Amino acid sequence: LVFLPFRQAGRRIFMKILYYDGGDQHKRNLVRAVLKEMQHPYTMIEQNQGNHTLDDLLKNRHLETANAIPLPSTDLIVFEYGTDAQILEVSQALVKHKAHVELKCIVTKTNRKWQFCDLLAEVMEEQAYFVCRRKCQELIQEVASFREDDYTNDSWNAYEAAFMKGAMLFQKKQSSKRQFEEVIYEITQAKECLVKK
Repeated sequence: LVFLPFRQAGRRIFMKILYYDGGDQHKRNLVRAVLKEMQHPYTMIEQNQGNHTLDDLLKNRHLETANAIPLPSTDLIVFEYGTDAQILEVSQALVKHKAHVELKCIVTKTNRKWQFCDLLAEVMEEQAYFVCRRKCQELIQEVASFREDDYTNDSWNAYEAAFMKGAMLFQKKQSSKRQFEEVIYEITQAKECLVKK
């Protein structure tokens, strides 16, 4: 299977890619093989390059690594100039070759000036927020599997109050990760304290 670059008005459009492997050499090799096959220019970010900006990394300059900032052991793939279709194609190819990368982002006018370590921290925080939000949503939806009549009034009222508090978070324009975490704890505790009649 050979992947070809997308074409626009008769010319080939290449998407630039940065990849940080989080210290997983095996996965690094898998990702490298996929990107090479797809013919997109890519740069592998080293553990000691966290203090360099995306702009410098994308230009693939010779970068000094003095005073390197340690990076966490999670991987991230960064796309520049990619269309939605291109990004989807790369993501699907990585999954197919058992090299799925959970954390992804695109280069913007703002973040290209960020140090890579700051970008990775921001993406990890966003991911943690959405995981927490999804967990809260799942706990709220779980109420459909319970019957109020099966439990004592006091224990059900406590459970109902907890999941209603969670439901209210989704009505707000902005709810913080900490708020979701608190509600997840309250719903989980109330569920565990449900008492059968």
